[in-house]
Amino acid sequence: MLSRDEEPLLSAYLDGELGDEEAGRVRSAIAGDRGLAEAARGLRAVAELVAELPRPPAPDLSAGILHAVRGRAARRRPARVAAWIAGGIAASAAALAVAWALRPGPSPRMPAPGPVLPTSPPAPAVASSSPAGASPAAGPPRVGAPTAAPAPEPATGVRDVAAIAEFPADRERLRELMDDPSLRRAFLITDRIGGQAESRVASLVEKAAHRDFYKVTVSQGIVFDPEHPGQATVFAVVVDEAELDPLRRGLEGEFGPTLEDIDLDPAVAMQLADIGQVVSLPARGAGDVAFPTEPMALRGPAGRRPTPEQERSSPAADLIVPGPAPSDRDARHARAAGGPAIPPDRERRLVVLLWVRRPDAG
Repeated sequence: MLSRDEEPLLSAYLDGELGDEEAGRVRSAIAGDRGLAEAARGLRAVAELVAELPRPPAPDLSAGILHAVRGRAARRRPARVAAWIAGGIAASAAALAVAWALRPGPSPRMPAPGPVLPTSPPAPAVASSSPAGASPAAGPPRVGAPTAAPAPEPATGVRDVAAIAEFPADRERLRELMDDPSLRRAFLITDRIGGQAESRVASLVEKAAHRDFYKVTVSQGIVFDPEHPGQATVFAVVVDEAELDPLRRGLEGEFGPTLEDIDLDPAVAMQLADIGQVVSLPARGAGDVAFPTEPMALRGPAGRRPTPEQERSSPAADLIVPGPAPSDRDARHARAAGGPAIPPDRERRLVVLLWVRRPDAG
């Protein structure tokens, strides 16, 4: 028996639109349900009556439509041809007018210029800027064109990020950096063919360091190191002790076995600022953040301290109030407290050289 939702399958079964499985279900339902069998017979009779109805032929409208289209096209064709002819005539007339206007004509004759008499007294002679030993037959003295005022040098520390030319102060700073005893480490990176190690090292240092660093380009033919002659690029980076290990791990993850920890000759380091092109590049890491390392105490306003009379009359005058603990970041406080002075932060910073060499450079 078919459910209410499956009753539309009966009409589809009579139209032959069901598959074998669904048609079998409908046949089983018709055989087991007398009402469904009556409904199927009624639908089949209706379909036969509809099929026997006369079908009058539809009127043929194509002849009239084609006649109207042909007549409309015949009326438009002469007007379109006339428009093309008129446009061609107008274009020809315009071309002839332009050619007539541009035709070469006789050039007007100008009268020959007569002699020009001087109307002003001669200018005073200008002292020559040539040396005293110059020959007098060299001609009249020349006055040089005024030179533009020299552009002011940029202030120290203000650099263009996209600049690739040398900055005079950078070479002096690099010399001081190479003379620093904190120069401890040097890493050698071999640039494989197409590896772009130079840009990868610069990007890594920009993210890892929070101080400006230096890029030194050693030209071809200058022997920077007898063991590795030729062209090379060296990055001089100033890092804290805590930043050295993260920088090394980043280099190992980026270059793997091509990274070597080498012993640097101090003489080679001192020559670095003199044999290459020095450019300072800005770092994009986080800045220095100093966190307090000692207990902090709340203090009241200085103007509300008790007077000597109040202290003598107060029962708490005999109490010994300890003063603030000396800061270990101040050498004077540390010496006053009896302990050794902690060196400034700059003495705990390290100078690291990252030397990128080409495969054919050593």
